[in-house]
Amino acid sequence: MDCKACDKSCPMDIKVSEYIQKGLRITSSECIICLNCVKVCPNDVLTTSNSIDKKFPEFINYAQ
Repeated sequence: MDCKACDKSCPMDIKVSEYIQKGLRITSSECIICLNCVKVCPNDVLTTSNSIDKKFPEFINYAQ
């Protein structure tokens, strides 16, 4: 999906399409979680999640 509607809708100018093409989740600290990219995607490529990302266990801090 290369329409770049997500890039155009991002108020923070994040290149969302680059994350999509690489199969990555959006990890930019600039993201304000406005969800504009999700709303404008004509192909439903983007989804949201509020679960713990187990794909990157090195970022999870466990209580000791």
